[in-house]
Amino acid sequence: MGKRIYIQGASGKLGKAVLEELAKHPQMGVTSDFSEAHVVLDVSAPEALDWILASCVEEKKPLIIGTTGHTDAQVEAIQQAAKVISVLHTPNFSEGMAFLHALAAGFSEELKNAEFEIFETHHTEKRDSPSGSALALAEATGRQNVPIHSERIGGSPGVHKVKISWGHEVLEFTHYALDRKAFAEGAVRAILFILNKPLGYYTLCHL
Repeated sequence: MGKRIYIQGASGKLGKAVLEELAKHPQMGVTSDFSEAHVVLDVSAPEALDWILASCVEEKKPLIIGTTGHTDAQVEAIQQAAKVISVLHTPNFSEGMAFLHALAAGFSEELKNAEFEIFETHHTEKRDSPSGSALALAEATGRQNVPIHSERIGGSPGVHKVKISWGHEVLEFTHYALDRKAFAEGAVRAILFILNKPLGYYTLCHL
C-alpha cells in the first residue's frame, strides 16, 4: 500500500463513493487508523470538524475538508490551522464547479454593471440551505448581497446556476452533477493535490 487515506465520514453517501473511486488507484489505500494516515479527508458533518482539525494539527497531517455549514468560529479555526498544516477547504469537489467558480469571478470583473443571481437545487436530505457551493459562487463574484435561490427536491446530487443580467441581455451558466461519482473523482484529485503542497490554505479555485 502506498499513501494511506483516513476518511472521516466513510460510511456516508459521498464517503462510500470516494472509497469506490480510491479502489481504482493502487498507489493509494484507506486506513481506519488515524495515526497511519498520510492525508485526512473529512466528508462527514460540521459537528466532527473540531476533533478532526485538532487531531490533524497535533499530528501535522494534511487535511481536506469537503463539508459545509461551518460556523464562523470553525471557519476561523480552519484558517488558523492552515498556518501549521496544509488545508484544502472546498464545498464542492467537482471539476465543473471549479470552472463555474472561475466564470463567476471573471464575468463579475468584466461586467461591472451586471446583476448576479445564484440558483441551486439539491436532494431533500441536504441539511444546509443555501448550499456551501452556492455561497462560494456568490462570494466568487466579489459582490455584496448576491441573491441565492435554493430548492430541495427529489434526489438530485446538485444543480447550480449563475445568472448574469445587464441591459437587455441575460447570460446563464448551469452545472449539473449527474452522479456523486463526479464528487468522488474530484476528492481523489484533491488528495493527490494536497500531498505535494506545503502548509497553507487552499480552496476550490486551486484544484
